Amino acid sequence: MRKEDAWVKVLLILVLSLFLAAPALGQEPKEVAKIKKRLDQEKLQAGKLQSFLVKEKTADGGDRGRVIGAILINAPMAKVRVQLNNWEAMPEWVPTLNYYKVKYTYDTLPPGIISRRIIEGQLGAAFIKVSYPLEVTLHEGGQLEEWRMLTDAERAAWKAKGIEIAAPHSALKNVGGFGWLEPTASGEKTIYYYSPVMESRIPTPGAIINAGMKLSLPGYLEGIKKRVESGGTYKK
Repeated sequence: MRKEDAWVKVLLILVLSLFLAAPALGQEPKEVAKIKKRLDQEKLQAGKLQSFLVKEKTADGGDRGRVIGAILINAPMAKVRVQLNNWEAMPEWVPTLNYYKVKYTYDTLPPGIISRRIIEGQLGAAFIKVSYPLEVTLHEGGQLEEWRMLTDAERAAWKAKGIEIAAPHSALKNVGGFGWLEPTASGEKTIYYYSPVMESRIPTPGAIINAGMKLSLPGYLEGIKKRVESGGTYKK
């Protein structure tokens, strides 16, 4: 394996996520429901990150594990959503993220969708830079946000409209994810669930992928917690 390929594999394992099975519009993802009973309430109330592995079936009948992180943020859901909606400011608090650029915001939306954008992102570590184009959808109610990587055909269609969007890195097969915000009973605090699964073109054992994704959770989830609780001033 070339040295660059090895670095790309490490970077992908640590900071990329893939969303493969979308939950129903605006509804609590089934993956979140599976881990609620496993949450340590003492750790949750202390603001400590918890991560879990949920086993599930793939479309072809195989097995895979999905890592889910959960953390309590001391702020109402609306304040958390403000920071999560500000994609172009995320490099200030997300480790290894070089930039996010909003390339297009949809004006016409289907029922149940309150926003949809095309976003170009780039991750960086050492001498490796990994670009990836996303379609990001926020569902009605503001609790569920999901994202997926654009296909080559979709990028070509945007280019024909005069919008250039960077191609994904050659090592990427797919990337995406979902986040779910759940207010506490009082509404003064919010539990944020983040579920990463990744798919790389570089063959990597599932156990290594799952371990890598668990390592990537603290930077993102603890970063958003600090960002929100600092009133938007925290930077990595």
